[in-house]
Amino acid sequence: MVFILILIPLFLYRRKRWDMGIMMFIAAAAVGFIYFYSPLKVSQIIFGACIMPEVLYAVLSLILITLLGLLMNVKEQGKKIIDAVYTVVPDKRILYMAAPFISGLVPSSAEIEGGEEHIKETDPSNSVTPEHKAFFDYWYRNVWIFIIPLFPAFILLLTVLKITYRDLFLTMFPLSIIAFLCGLLGFIKMKKPSGGVSPGMTKKEAALFLLKETAPLLLVLLCIVAFNLNVAAGLGIAAAAVFISTRPSFKNLFPMIKKSITLNNTMLVFGMAALLGMLDATESLKPVSVFLSSRGLPDSGLMFFIPFAAGYLMGSIPVSTAFIFPVIMGMYPMGVPGRYVIINRLSDYFPWILNLSPQTGLGIFALAFVGIISGAMFSPQNKSLKRVLDKYGCTFENFQKILWIPVLILILAAVFFAMAGN
Repeated sequence: MVFILILIPLFLYRRKRWDMGIMMFIAAAAVGFIYFYSPLKVSQIIFGACIMPEVLYAVLSLILITLLGLLMNVKEQGKKIIDAVYTVVPDKRILYMAAPFISGLVPSSAEIEGGEEHIKETDPSNSVTPEHKAFFDYWYRNVWIFIIPLFPAFILLLTVLKITYRDLFLTMFPLSIIAFLCGLLGFIKMKKPSGGVSPGMTKKEAALFLLKETAPLLLVLLCIVAFNLNVAAGLGIAAAAVFISTRPSFKNLFPMIKKSITLNNTMLVFGMAALLGMLDATESLKPVSVFLSSRGLPDSGLMFFIPFAAGYLMGSIPVSTAFIFPVIMGMYPMGVPGRYVIINRLSDYFPWILNLSPQTGLGIFALAFVGIISGAMFSPQNKSLKRVLDKYGCTFENFQKILWIPVLILILAAVFFAMAGN
């Protein structure tokens, strides 16, 4: 009954587009009342879950991600960034993936657009179909979601698993590499052009400019990995560095801060924490996993198809992550058997480089995350996908014909890494 109850927000979000954060608060309270908890106890559990340090850090991280993007003001420099990429890369076909690929290296509030004139020069005969152009744009815009703490979904995953960024990075890194290589399946079919338009800068100038634009991300990773800081602290240092370099007026700074604090993101994090705390307190979903496992259903199958369904029905990777991972953690409160043994075996040979402590079920939780991403990529509810398709004027059906092979390869890789730990 509890399992069915907490699935109601999923269908309400799909049909009515109600705020998922608020619905998860309601679902958490409803689960407590089913177990005859008093209103005071329900409030205490929800409040206690929402003030956990990792939850507050997640809220702060999402604010800082938006603020960092506004400070960088990348949209105004989008054309110059594409010019720099066009100058640096030896193969001009890379320009099709350059804008979305670099866009993943900057905060989500600072997506890069532009470069149409270079793309037109790269393919003057328009031999590349709109569906392939849309695929490169959409695919490489999401390649970094597995390892970069500038995506809201990654922050939410890090929060709900309660692990360090370093452990999650080492778990997800192979999947990020595979995702990048999968995108090349369409890339290698393109004909290499013989010429192009000179953007008016040397290769050295272009390389230095690109380094400057991606410096905030490098600073974030350096602070988090090298100095063992949490994500919020790393983002804060990067935001401070960008603020010093750009020196915006205080008149412009306060509207940026106000715009960075969004109610939807805040409620999504707190709603996720409330649902996770209540399911953990009641252990109401633990019998579900026991029942399904007793019927011979493998954990890896459950950990993929449930997130895939959520991603497909919701069409949003952050919202699906915030909703489905508390459900998964409720079903497996002690973790899923097995660990990401490939990375841990490397640590046996290179302990001074990795030094990764054994984590239960990281590989299979990575499979669940891939399930969400895969479902969202095929979802007609996906707003970001709709924008890409409208941009290139292609149909969803034709786009799916190109998408399914790279997604299938990514899924099989995630299954392999997950099963390697059992």
